[in-house]
Amino acid sequence: MNRTFLTGAIFLSLAGILFLIGFRYFPVEVPEKARWIALNQVERSAIQMQGQLYTLNYSQNRILLDALNTAERVKARDYTSATFPFSTVVIYRLDGSTIVLTPTAVRERNLVFQTPAWNEGHDLLELSGGILYETLLQAFDHAQVAPHP
Repeated sequence: MNRTFLTGAIFLSLAGILFLIGFRYFPVEVPEKARWIALNQVERSAIQMQGQLYTLNYSQNRILLDALNTAERVKARDYTSATFPFSTVVIYRLDGSTIVLTPTAVRERNLVFQTPAWNEGHDLLELSGGILYETLLQAFDHAQVAPHP
């Protein structure tokens, strides 16, 4: 092997190593997601309609949490407001905290929620394609009145 080839190979190897080390110090930006809620962290969830709280059943609760865990944070009030048959969705966590979600808009059958205590300054856009909205609407048919905490 000639000397030029060895010099080039060493130079390329060092450049490759420096390139790979650079990735460690300059992380790739990932779009912000909403905080994660595990099913085993939730005592129960309820929807509020006309002042009454209605408890969601297990499958409705899973659909709610799946939708929230895949929701995107969006700028507050970027969407046209809408009215809903329910005023809030409340998640009671086992640690005693609650998360209150207020639906404010619909975008392509996906709900936009205000969650000031959970995602301050941002709204949540769930991406279930209407599954969550239909689930919450059907919850009134089979819901039981939740006792007030």
